[in-house]
Amino acid sequence: MATFKQKLAASKLVENGGNIGEAMKSAGYSKNTAKTPQKLTESKGWRELMDIRT
Repeated sequence: MATFKQKLAASKLVENGGNIGEAMKSAGYSKNTAKTPQKLTESKGWRELMDIRT
């Protein structure tokens, strides 16, 4: 299940035109975490949110 921050990052991603690092910072992730967006995009919650099957 996606967390609140993951849902917020997805919303910010749409708002800012697709920059995942900026979306992560806007959602409250640290600058260091935002520098490695795969921490978000490879998470189970994100995959469920984006409806990505692995």
